Amino acid sequence: MGVPFSQEVKTAVDLASDLATDLRSHATVVLYAVVIVSVIHTVLLSLFLLAVIGLIVSVNPDLAEERKAFVTPAVRWILFPLRGWKAVFAGTAGRERPRGQEFENESRSSNESARGQRRRKMFSGGGE
Repeated sequence: MGVPFSQEVKTAVDLASDLATDLRSHATVVLYAVVIVSVIHTVLLSLFLLAVIGLIVSVNPDLAEERKAFVTPAVRWILFPLRGWKAVFAGTAGRERPRGQEFENESRSSNESARGQRRRKMFSGGGE
């Protein structure tokens, strides 16, 4: 009477060990999937938090200094790779201004760039 019962227990233990081996391989795959999803989730939540903080700083007029210090450089850093595509989207790709044409119908010295001329004009109060 003890022999058949022990054989049933042995069969059940063998079946359970085979099932546990299969379950272990599936569990590791599920564990890695959960880790990857949680990391992606954490990154997205932190990006959303930064976007909300940037929006609050951008909209609030009392935080103009913080906007200049944090938001503007971050947006420039994010949009820097798209700077080359600006001409494509504006429809001016491949077309450059003729060599002799001046910036905004003003002459400038050979050492001054268009950006420098705009800065000089802006900081000097509109003209010299």
